[in-house]
Amino acid sequence: MRRGVGIPVTAEGGFRRLEAMERAVGDGGVDFVALARPLVREPDLPNRLRDGRSTASTCVNCNLCSAWTIMRYQPLRCHAAGAGA
Repeated sequence: MRRGVGIPVTAEGGFRRLEAMERAVGDGGVDFVALARPLVREPDLPNRLRDGRSTASTCVNCNLCSAWTIMRYQPLRCHAAGAGA
């Protein structure tokens, strides 16, 4: 698809480990990897991945960040156990 559209392509959804992000970009399938829920839990994650202080997100894909925000009209934040948010 990337070659066919002629514009940068972003992959989004399910990226939690740096290795998978690097592979997606390195294989030439996409130009960028987008993060959403991991950034709700860890806003500083891109810096920690870049600096080598982390190799993966601690996001557990529980989706409570979205569910609580939508169903209970609460600010977007991580509600997973031990989130500290």
